[in-house]
Amino acid sequence: MASRHTQILGTGLLTLSLVACAGQADLGRTQPNEFSFLSSLGDRVVRLTEPTNAAADLPLTAEEAQLRTIADTINDQAADREPDLVDRLLHGAEEAEGEKVYYHTLRRVHAASGTSMLHAFGNDVLRDVTMIDQFANLSIAVTAADALRLALVREAMEANRAAFSDAVDVVLRVEENGKVIDDMADRMSRRYVEYRVALEQSAFDIPERDLIATIDEALVLLEKSIEGIKGDAARHRAVRGELFGRRSASDLPV
Repeated sequence: MASRHTQILGTGLLTLSLVACAGQADLGRTQPNEFSFLSSLGDRVVRLTEPTNAAADLPLTAEEAQLRTIADTINDQAADREPDLVDRLLHGAEEAEGEKVYYHTLRRVHAASGTSMLHAFGNDVLRDVTMIDQFANLSIAVTAADALRLALVREAMEANRAAFSDAVDVVLRVEENGKVIDDMADRMSRRYVEYRVALEQSAFDIPERDLIATIDEALVLLEKSIEGIKGDAARHRAVRGELFGRRSASDLPV
């Protein structure tokens, strides 16, 4: 009976530690992941529960909540850029949904003034640079917190202070966080291509060299920010990959 009470106490302490660990360390973008976990852990997660909403009872940290807010904002912006019926009729469905979709939206909204269109274009790029940099700072903190969480899970299990089922919500939350970061890297990579296509087309259509050059400089900043997010996503995948004991995290259940 005494050992049972000890295990319950240990499980409670583990839960408190996992909730409190966010922001307690900074992996940084240059520090390697040094965590190593049981090779069968990932398969046991998949067998125990489905990932959808499985971590709903685990409260979001401030960084996790802000990360999702920025991601939702960028997703909403993408929805606003969806081609309308006019675009589909004028340019064809395939072209309207391709890499020129952003440029077509700009031309439609700012049909009265090419200069106004370029100003809006530049503002969009600079806004994305700001949001991506904010997202990057949060993703670093979230990755550090997730690494600490998984380390606590491993230590508690190795010391028999907690059953594996006690750690399922934590593992799935880490998976959810990774998916948010991965999706952001993918979405912004596609958006960058749309911006580049729009800039090339604008250079042909609108004789405003100074504005075109300014937007080009802003796109260089955006490209660097996106590369940083890709690196952050890779670091989080490394944390998850170590958890699942695999050399590659591409087949993780995200």
